[in-house]
Amino acid sequence: MASYVAIDFETANEARASACSVGVVRVDDSKITQQWTTLIDPETYFVPMNVAIHGIKPQDVRGAPTFPSVLERILEIAEGTELFVAHSAAFDMQVLTGSAARYGSDPGVQRFACTKVFSRRWFPGWSSYSLDHVVNQLGLMGELGGDRHHEALWDAAAAARISEYGLERDASSTWAEAADAQSVRLGTVRLGSYQGCVSQASRRPARTRSASV
Repeated sequence: MASYVAIDFETANEARASACSVGVVRVDDSKITQQWTTLIDPETYFVPMNVAIHGIKPQDVRGAPTFPSVLERILEIAEGTELFVAHSAAFDMQVLTGSAARYGSDPGVQRFACTKVFSRRWFPGWSSYSLDHVVNQLGLMGELGGDRHHEALWDAAAAARISEYGLERDASSTWAEAADAQSVRLGTVRLGSYQGCVSQASRRPARTRSASV
């Protein structure tokens, strides 16, 4: 069965290399086996717009770890998994590599899936595919303890729960199978190179266990 790590970053400013918090949720065989979150000292400035979104202020990150030690822990949690998962994954994976590059760290080659891209395939015709909207449409808000969107661990847990819903819907035991079923190309990221998780032009009929949400 699928083994993956759902991840979410918040940033201090407009730069991808300004991670100020992360949430990480490891899933093995449809069960959450590890959860971890931490504030991160970005060693840079905060902008009011970002603070308004996630509520993290400069004083909150004083004494928090910097990115190199955070990256080490993330990679430890992810060891042996198929890939990373995030909602609007382009942002989170670019924060991962951008922050790593800033400190001269190497995250290696990482594959990833975007639950926003997959949700468009799994649940066509919705008015929005924002994280909170998908969570509401699937009736997951209560299970996640209410709406705490832009709290990193909540966002990561939401991406994990959406993933489990969709993988079960497809009867897929791996993300590679889900990608094949939904004609989605999985993403790959490394320092200096990025290939997004995107829908392909053609689509095979999806394998589903239920006809509708």
